[in-house]
Amino acid sequence: MLSILEIAGCSFVGFLYFAILATAVTRKTRRRPTQPAHPEAGSPPDFDRAA
Repeated sequence: MLSILEIAGCSFVGFLYFAILATAVTRKTRRRPTQPAHPEAGSPPDFDRAA
């Protein structure tokens, strides 16, 4: 028969595992931006720095 401490410990470890998994999933889905971070990065600058 499991003691109260064993049941509480298993529940706590399960909760931590679930929280870490949920955090990893939400971070992975947030990494895809809807727009590029720097849309002007692909175009050349409008002025010449050498002049």
